[in-house]
Amino acid sequence: MIHTIFYGKLEQILEYKIPDSQFWGILRGKITLLAVITPCVTNGKDATKQLTTYTETTTQIVTNLQTVECVVGRVLTRNRWGIIDRSGNSSRTKFIPSNICSFSLSEDELSE
Repeated sequence: MIHTIFYGKLEQILEYKIPDSQFWGILRGKITLLAVITPCVTNGKDATKQLTTYTETTTQIVTNLQTVECVVGRVLTRNRWGIIDRSGNSSRTKFIPSNICSFSLSEDELSE
């Protein structure tokens, strides 16, 4: 694996149930979270180490949400977006399995 730095704008988080088919192996029948991201053209710069700005984005991608390591900010200045990344090595996203099941509310519960 090659660790690559890239920044993007998170557009949506999608929940997807993988089909219950042998094709998917150990993932079959499981639910996964996908991130729809619009990548920013920053040429691999690391905003934790140097000033990083961008004016262009590329085509949206869909990836497993677990590939997102951290959330950063951005600010518009002088017709460019500046990346504000204060994450460092001490604040990385960790996905911890949960025993909480998803649920939906009935119409009666929604009206309360």
